[in-house]
Parts: sequence; C-alpha cells; structure tokens
Amino acid sequence: MKQRYYSNIYWHFTGSPKEVDWGRCRKPKDILLQAKPRPPEEALHTLFAILESKKLLATCTERISEKLSTQRFCCVTDIPLMDLDLHTHYYGEVALGFKCSRIHAKFNPVLYFPSRGFLRKWHMTPGKDLIVDDFDDIDTHEFDAEQLSDGRFRLTLKGDQGLLFASEIDSNSIDPYFVDHLKITNFSSQIGESFYQEREWRHTGDFVFDGNLVEAVIVPRHLKTRTQEFMSSSNDFVQVSVLTWEFLRQA
Repeated sequence: MKQRYYSNIYWHFTGSPKEVDWGRCRKPKDILLQAKPRPPEEALHTLFAILESKKLLATCTERISEKLSTQRFCCVTDIPLMDLDLHTHYYGEVALGFKCSRIHAKFNPVLYFPSRGFLRKWHMTPGKDLIVDDFDDIDTHEFDAEQLSDGRFRLTLKGDQGLLFASEIDSNSIDPYFVDHLKITNFSSQIGESFYQEREWRHTGDFVFDGNLVEAVIVPRHLKTRTQEFMSSSNDFVQVSVLTWEFLRQA
C-alpha cells in the first residue's frame, strides 16, 4: 500500500505573485496581504518558457532575519495530488510536475522552524520604538505593543527599563547551506496558517532538466487545448499528461 502523505511527483507552480517580501511572510495567508497570484494565462506563458529553456530559474530569495538571507533558489513541493488544489490560492493555477529521481538528487527538503523560537538581537532604549515581524519573538511583557496594518508590531518600552536583549542566530554562527534551506513559520493545523503544510524542497541556483523528467502539468480547463498543442509540438514533451483542476476536484 502506498503512503499518501507525500508524492512521487514534485510540483512547481508558475503563478507565484510578484513583488512579495517573503521575509514578512510567516504563513501562506500573509502572501495574500501583499499580492495575488498571477492570472492563469500569464502563469501558462511562464510554464512554456520553462519548458522551452528546460531550466527552472532561481528567482526567489528569503530574508530569515535582519542579518540573514538565503541565496537565490528554485523550489518544488511533494504535496499529494489530491491535496494540491490548496496550493493554487497562493501560487496560481498552473503547475509543472517532475519525476522524483532527479529532484531527490538535486533538491533538499526545507527545515521549518517556529518563529517564536528564532530569537533576534534587539537593542531598545526608553522612548524609542521598534518594528518587529513577530510578537512572540520577545519573551517579556515590559513593553507596549501595537499591531500595524501590515501585520507587524510596534514595540515601545514601558518606563525606564533600559535595554531589551535577545540572543540571535547570525551569519557568524550558522552554516550558509543551512540558511538556504531554512524557513521560518508558525505551526498550526488550520489551512493557510503554516508553511509547514507546503512540503517545500529547494535547489540553490538554476535547475536544468531533461524533457523526460517532466511527468505532467495541471492547468485550468480553458487552457487545456493550448497546453496540449504546445506539448505535441515538441518531441520532448509528447509523453506529458495534461490534467485540469476541474477534473481533479471531481475525482
């Protein structure tokens, strides 16, 4: 019997929203506070460009803390097919599926780390404000906290406490390779409240692949014919299955 909590096809979505500050996102719902996924037609154009070049470009970088950022990377997910539709709300309705063989050789799974356990170093003096991403990052009640419209918090020391200090994981104490595969999130069983549900794998730098590595694509029904015509025009992709979200939602 096959385990159903992971997939042997690894999916890359081509409709991720542009101009997102990923360092401010601690859960998928945070993405929608900044931008919406690209329209399916635009995501399909990106899919065709990826297939024509046989290259998945490393276009994403994430800020882990004030001093730490990842290198540019590309990513896939091993979410099982029947749960994959949940991903479309944040990353669009066009997905490219790769066979697991080369993904296992070139990608590594992300390590999800709770934001409240990832402490940062902050120096505060009376009368000065500090803007932070996560209220839970500071384990003290000796300040006033105001939540801002973008979801962050403005902290102000009460009275005359002087210095507020928390230890930090910085560039001198952590391996860069580890940083590239680290994702800060909150953990929750609710849909959209934790990146842990995304089962992300990453590859630093561009990922070059052969046409026979592509197993399937998923598109909205109204784009299926265009997609099939593109696949049939190249000997590299004639074996690729073209699925639709409408079919999967009824399966």
